[in-house]
Amino acid sequence: MKLTRLLVAFLLALSFSVTNAPALAQATPDPKVRMFINLSSVDPHRAALAMFIATSQVEAGVPVTVLLTIDAVRLAVKTPHPSLALERADLDNAMKSGVKVIVNPRSLMYHGITDAELMDGVQKGNPKLLRETLSLPNTVTLSW
Repeated sequence: MKLTRLLVAFLLALSFSVTNAPALAQATPDPKVRMFINLSSVDPHRAALAMFIATSQVEAGVPVTVLLTIDAVRLAVKTPHPSLALERADLDNAMKSGVKVIVNPRSLMYHGITDAELMDGVQKGNPKLLRETLSLPNTVTLSW
């Protein structure tokens, strides 16, 4: 009787491993990580850190989107204030490396920035664009 039970248990274990072997062998790798950075400040340290992380992650193969909000939208104008030259250079380098940049339209309106004043390559945000960007799987969010 014990031998029969042992044989049945062995056969069940063997059948489980054989039927599930293809599924286990073909396990899909985790989807690629994505990064979403919200930059709301033109503080030199905060802006530099956000752009450094964005650029280094894109160079490592991670898709990165930066949302400029509140005061940071002032970096996205064609001719920023001279006091923002370093921060703007960092933004330019990030965009050249492949960072996608979205600007908050309400913040633009608050600062009186028109569409004609925006630098090339930035997108004006909208609820659908933000929802689609933030709802992608494995999206890591950071904020400064």
